Amino acid sequence: PLSLKEIGIYHDISRTRGGAYTLTFEKAPWYAVGKKTSGVFHSDAGEGAYAWSSVFAPTRLDTEVLHRWSYLNEESGEWESSSVVGFPISGGRNEGYRGYSIKENIFPGKWRVDVETLRGQIIGRFVFRVETATEAPTLRTETR
Repeated sequence: PLSLKEIGIYHDISRTRGGAYTLTFEKAPWYAVGKKTSGVFHSDAGEGAYAWSSVFAPTRLDTEVLHRWSYLNEESGEWESSSVVGFPISGGRNEGYRGYSIKENIFPGKWRVDVETLRGQIIGRFVFRVETATEAPTLRTETR
């Protein structure tokens, strides 16, 4: 069985030469227990958003997981899939297999990123709101 160890929404992600990720994000408020990144993403026009996740997989399991980006259509009240990005994972790493996807030109409203199996089973989900930035948000950077 696959399990989600971590998920969040980021302003920028880059990979170091040593294989770690440098993540830039808006920190979650103190009362958002268990969340590292904020549930509000302040976006400049045309800016992309990154979803980063860590998925634990048992040893010798090689498969693919998907990031499904969806937004809430406020007129219909239904979630609409916007894009799906897949990437391979290999089991056996205690910290989980890490991967990310990007959604270009994200627009204001309610969004979610589902981490799914190829069969459509949801491993985990991150729901957030995109708001237009009126001033530069306070960002934090960590390497993991």
